Amino acid sequence: MARVAKKKVTKKAGAKKGAAKKGAATKKQDAGAAERALKAENKKLRTRLAAAESSLEKWKARAKDQKSSAAGANAELNALRRSLEKAEASVTKWKDRAKSALPAAEPRSGPTMAPAPTAARAETMAPTAPQPDETWTLTALRAEARARGVAGYSRKPKAQLVAELRR
Repeated sequence: MARVAKKKVTKKAGAKKGAAKKGAATKKQDAGAAERALKAENKKLRTRLAAAESSLEKWKARAKDQKSSAAGANAELNALRRSLEKAEASVTKWKDRAKSALPAAEPRSGPTMAPAPTAARAETMAPTAPQPDETWTLTALRAEARARGVAGYSRKPKAQLVAELRR
C-alpha cells in the first residue's frame, strides 16, 4: 500500500506543476491582451489628438481672418469718424456764415404778422371733403376710414363703411 500512496502523491505533484504551467500561460495571455488593449487605446488617443490639432489649425486661421477683418473695419471706422468731424466743422462754419450774413434785427413799425382771417372767410376758403357714397370703391372707403381713425375698417363691408363715414 505504501507504493500506491506514493504514486498518488507523485500524481498530485505533477498536477500542481501542470497547473503552474497553465497559470503562467494565462498570465502571458492576460499580459498580451492588456498590451493589445493599451495599444488600441493609444491609437485612438493619437487619432483624437490629430483631429484636435487639425481643428486647432482651422481655428487659428479663422482667428487670423477675423483679426485682419477687424483691423480693416477699424480703419474704415476711423476714416468715417474723420469724415464726420469734417462735415460737422463744415456745418458749423456755414451756420456761422449764415448768422453773420443776416442783417441786424431792426425794430419795425407796423404789424409783423398778417391779420387772422375771419370765420366767414375761413369757411369759404376751406375745401369741403366729398362725402363717401356707394360709388366709392371699397379700397377708397378703407383708405378714408384709415385716415379718420375708424376702428375695424378692414373687416367691415362696403355699406357699413359708407354709413360710418357719413356720420
